[in-house]
Amino acid sequence: MTDANRPEIAGTNGAELRQDSSPPALRAGCSIFNRSGEAVARLKGLPKRLAAAPRVVGYSDRQSAERARNRARASGNSLRPLYSSKRWRDLRLVVLERAGWMCQGCAEPHLLSGKHPAPHSPVVDHIEPHRGNLMLFWDESNLQAVCKAWHDSEKQRQEKAARPDGTGEGWF
Repeated sequence: MTDANRPEIAGTNGAELRQDSSPPALRAGCSIFNRSGEAVARLKGLPKRLAAAPRVVGYSDRQSAERARNRARASGNSLRPLYSSKRWRDLRLVVLERAGWMCQGCAEPHLLSGKHPAPHSPVVDHIEPHRGNLMLFWDESNLQAVCKAWHDSEKQRQEKAARPDGTGEGWF
């Protein structure tokens, strides 16, 4: 094995690895041993093929996975585009300002700050699920400012429990 192809071992610079009569563990400068007492070399980092592996299976990064998830959600819900309308954005700001940018769902109120997907990012939630009813969808008194963590856990638990069949499916 040439020096260029030899893996870099923690605690050595490659020049220390020379052929002599000392035990391999001492030559390599290893300090970790397996159960049978043999020296085990530590690599300084992950091999390139492992270090470059995507974090989200099937997608190059978390953002592209989130975009794909949103596209899938939008295709099954005809009201989804309303959430990106100027009317909704304006109504959302009215609700957040009315609440003073404080979470109305958690037992201990806290400031709604951060950007999605942060746990304390602001979410405007329908108190009573609109289930496609546009009057209920746009009703300002049916909206509350909550944090994403509360909306994604407690609110989903409440809505699932309120379903007649006990599932979270079929709101629309």
